[in-house]
Amino acid sequence: MKKLITLVFTVALTLTFGTSAFAAEEETSSATSEIANVLEELEDNTTDKVQKKAEIEAFRAVLKEQRVIIQANRDANKAIRLENKTLRQTIKVRLQAIKDSGTTLNKEASDQLTAYRTELKAIRDALKLTKGEIKEIRAANKGIAKELDYASMDAAFAEITSIQSARNTELKRINEILMEMLELLE
Repeated sequence: MKKLITLVFTVALTLTFGTSAFAAEEETSSATSEIANVLEELEDNTTDKVQKKAEIEAFRAVLKEQRVIIQANRDANKAIRLENKTLRQTIKVRLQAIKDSGTTLNKEASDQLTAYRTELKAIRDALKLTKGEIKEIRAANKGIAKELDYASMDAAFAEITSIQSARNTELKRINEILMEMLELLE
C-alpha cells in the first residue's frame, strides 16, 4: 500500500509540475508577444514623434523665413519714409528761401505744386486706410503657430506681405512726387 500511495503521489506531482510548466510556457510566450507588441507600439510612437518633430521644425523654418521677409519689407518702408521726410524738409527750406528772397513762382509752377500736393494728400489718405491692418492680422492669427495651422499662417503672411508691398509702392510714389516738386523749385 505504501508503494501505491507513493506511486499515486509521484504521478500527481509529475502531472502538477508538468501542467504548471506547460502553463508557464504559455505565460512566457504570451508575455513575450505582449512585450513585442509594446515594443512595436513604442517604435511606432517614436517614429510618429520624430515625424511630428520634423514637421514642427520645418514649419518653424518657414515661419522664420517669412518673418525675415516681413522685417525686410518693414525696413525698406522705413527707409523710404525717412527719405520722404528729408525731401519734405528740403522742399520746405527751398520754399522758405523763395519766400525770403521775395521772388514768386510763376503760375504754371504754382499750379503744378498744388496738383502735387493734392496727389500727395490722396496717397497719404490711402496709406492711413491700411494703417494698423498688419497688427490686426497678427493679433487675429496669434495662436496659429501653436496650432500648426499651415494654411492659415501662409494666408496671413501673404496678406501682410501684400499690404507691405502696396504701402511700399505708395511710399515710392510719394518719393517720386517730392523729387518732382524739388526739380520744379530749382
